[in-house]
Amino acid sequence: MKSKSEKKRQHHKIQELGQKLISIPEEIINEMNIGNELIDAISLAKKLKKKGALDRQKKLIGKLIKHENISHIREVIKKTNTKSNLEKKIFKNTEFWRDRIIHKKTIGLNEYHYFVGEENPSIKIKLKAIEQNTKKDRDTKLKRELFKIIFEELSNLSD
Repeated sequence: MKSKSEKKRQHHKIQELGQKLISIPEEIINEMNIGNELIDAISLAKKLKKKGALDRQKKLIGKLIKHENISHIREVIKKTNTKSNLEKKIFKNTEFWRDRIIHKKTIGLNEYHYFVGEENPSIKIKLKAIEQNTKKDRDTKLKRELFKIIFEELSNLSD
């Protein structure tokens, strides 16, 4: 038989799980094999702004989760977090390489090509355009385009 303290600890863990569910996108929640009442409670929690109401909603979600497959919910949350972390890592790497290519020019570009394993002529073209550019607005646009090219290339590497 479990002690009262042990039951409380388990309940708090389940409530934390519910709190994590609130941060997951609607599409993923709708794909999960959970009850409609729980889905509605999560959707409502995402809309609430007042702290008291949100706290009550989190408790309700915790109560409803007890009737669901908790291990399945944990697995979905873990997959979502892993994917999110990968996207953040790719984004940071993209920022790093864009800045390095812009500041070190040819040396940075060669280092990037060595890192990726192949040359991308469109990056060289964008780099030349950035070097020749004098307008601030156009410079920002070119850097953004360079970022998109690098991001796409790094995303394809991680697949």
